[in-house]
Amino acid sequence: MSGITRHRVLTLGTGLLIAVVGLEATGCAESGAVPEMQPPAGSVATNVEVMVVRPKPFTERSMLSGVIAADRDLTLSSEAGGLVEKSRVEVGDWVAKGSILANINSEVIENQLRQAIADSGFKSREALRTDRMFGSGSVTEREKDAVRLAEVVATVAAKQARIRFRRSIIRAPFKAVIAKRFVEEGQIAAPGQPLFRIISGGGKVRTQIYIPERDVFYFQVGKPVALTFGAIPGRTFDGRVLFVSPAAGGSRSFEGQIVVKNPDGILRPGFIGNVEVVRRELTAALVVPAGSILDTAHGKAVFVAEDSVAQMRPVSISMSSGDLAVIDGGINEGESLVTVGHRKLVDGSPIRILATHDESATADELEPASVTTAVDTTST
Repeated sequence: MSGITRHRVLTLGTGLLIAVVGLEATGCAESGAVPEMQPPAGSVATNVEVMVVRPKPFTERSMLSGVIAADRDLTLSSEAGGLVEKSRVEVGDWVAKGSILANINSEVIENQLRQAIADSGFKSREALRTDRMFGSGSVTEREKDAVRLAEVVATVAAKQARIRFRRSIIRAPFKAVIAKRFVEEGQIAAPGQPLFRIISGGGKVRTQIYIPERDVFYFQVGKPVALTFGAIPGRTFDGRVLFVSPAAGGSRSFEGQIVVKNPDGILRPGFIGNVEVVRRELTAALVVPAGSILDTAHGKAVFVAEDSVAQMRPVSISMSSGDLAVIDGGINEGESLVTVGHRKLVDGSPIRILATHDESATADELEPASVTTAVDTTST
């Protein structure tokens, strides 16, 4: 083979080698994985910070979005209709249970009641006289029965008049705020016409949520939950699960109701909030910053400091969310996990530890960690 030919072959081989290496490097860069390489000889030590891995209590929570609804939201209507003689409240007024809101034709009905009561009393007295006369033989049994029937009819009429009069007075069935008034004083209300919309003003409201299939078993009826609202920063409200639908809806989620304590009435229908429920609690878990975990070609990994050298360890993650993760394999209690500078390392890199963070191993002194999995369900 001539020198020119050998030169061309060498050039072609070198080009192929460069292309292969370039493709491999490009593949690593595109995957985002950390290449598992060895440090070059004589590498300069990388500055890092580490934390000593200690077990700590850990709580995993699920967070769902919800919308407040009134515990009771009711539209009061007129049964018989008639003149609105008095409208005693305005929109925004708070009323106690039993408070009179309006009178519908009450004067006319009250007069009818008085007449019915008088007629009933007269028929009762007449029935007593007829009984005495029947005893002396002055009236027949048929005449006595007719009088007794008239007494019964009058008594029933008086009872019905009392009911009509009572229903002509519109009262609040529970403590509430007047949300809307549909009639004005002097107006003629038709039978069944809405008069007022009232919203309960007691010490509780309800929050409607939609629970994903994966979380439905964590929302057991009676289970306590915590709620926060963007409209009321810095405050947490206590609630409990009131209801969970036995069947999923069209979006494969389960409708739920949370009853929330609202002693000062600050929570209002329409507020959007977050509902947190405890999913799992661990008494001792190896909780690490999620940012210290790297993606490699073979899965998740971390760097552990051993004798001023960074050792790459494959790890398994049992749960993670936000800036925390629970590791259940790959590192041990007491080992030093590299948390700062780890992205500059390869397996076996020399390191210089600038700071070591070590939490107390005593459970009583540990601050419990928590993970919250958030799901937006307000539009479900």
